Amino acid sequence: MSAARVPPAEAMRGTVPATGGGGLLARLERSVPAAGRLPAGAWLVLRGPTRQFRRTLYTMAGVVLALVLILVSWGMLDSSQATVARQFDQIQRQDAELTLGRPLDDAMLRKLSGTDGVRAAEPSAHVPATITAGDQGYSTTVVGLPAGTRMHRFLTPGGGERDLPEHGALIGAALRDRLGVGTGDRIGLRLGDGRTVTTTVAGFVDEPLGTYAYAALGQVAAWAPDAEPDTVLVQFDAGADRAAVERALAAQPGVVAYTDAHALKKTMDEYMNLFYVFVAVMLAFGGLLAFTVLFATLSVNLAERGTELATLRASGVGRRRLGRLVTAENLLVVAAGAVPGLILGRLATGAFLGAFNSDLMSFHTEIRPATFAWSALAVLAVAWLAQRPGLRGLARMDLGALVRERAG
Repeated sequence: MSAARVPPAEAMRGTVPATGGGGLLARLERSVPAAGRLPAGAWLVLRGPTRQFRRTLYTMAGVVLALVLILVSWGMLDSSQATVARQFDQIQRQDAELTLGRPLDDAMLRKLSGTDGVRAAEPSAHVPATITAGDQGYSTTVVGLPAGTRMHRFLTPGGGERDLPEHGALIGAALRDRLGVGTGDRIGLRLGDGRTVTTTVAGFVDEPLGTYAYAALGQVAAWAPDAEPDTVLVQFDAGADRAAVERALAAQPGVVAYTDAHALKKTMDEYMNLFYVFVAVMLAFGGLLAFTVLFATLSVNLAERGTELATLRASGVGRRRLGRLVTAENLLVVAAGAVPGLILGRLATGAFLGAFNSDLMSFHTEIRPATFAWSALAVLAVAWLAQRPGLRGLARMDLGALVRERAG
């Protein structure tokens, strides 16, 4: 349709400025005298994208699509790694968890705390419960911790951190919408013995793995007097021999299981390896699709400008210099398209990760600054490679036939 609207005389002349000297660069040249001293090659590079702005927009659209394909895959890889680090490095601060086979008393806690290589030890209780609000319910575990715990950080959905309250419960952020509750609302806790106790939602926590409820040990004891601390969370001294501390703790009377937090994180990383492979395959195919999109876009651009570029060759512009000018112009357009491409790629990554979120696992979109930089450089490199076949075709153009065609 756009070709049908081109006047025949203009079509026979080839590509010519359509602004009559009133374009952006022309106005810039008139208003900024220093701009007139730019080399002719620089003006050629700058004028090319503005003379056929629709073609420039098509090229930028291809760049945006290419960046979205690359950044979604790379962003998922960054975000999944950040999710594991958030859970095991920022939220869970213990080095090990001891499961007990008998009720914990003060003497046993002191003995565990006094083990060589142990810096601190804290009791923890776990009570299965169903959180209810109206006719909605969610089965989970109420985790009891000391009010001033150092073993667990409570990160809020807004990105902050808060302490464990003396009264009420902190619940997973996924329950805000699932149960339709907010901070300060009353909820029920249906315990294993059939009793239901009521409490207040003291706030929400944002954790990648699981949706739990957290309360102070005293509050848990008030709800379920028979619930005794069944685990002990320990932190090691800096530089402690982890293997030796593990043997010493596992040999303590009453300890029936030892869980190393580092080993648990390693297991989680191994579990995520399949996901990483899936993302790596997506990244590879995304790169190939990006090359295909840019190759098609830039090849069409060079084909449309073939007469113009060949005329410059016939006018005495060297092949290498013309290639550098075309490359600079293409990379300029690609760089301009990279800005919206990075923004849309970030938004697309968040939308894609949101499709994986559930009450059992949730992802935060966390893309490293280096990923944005490398993605933009990757698209520039892909664009440089994608234009090479077109430039080689331009170099093989029959200038004699072109001159005869223009003269005849």
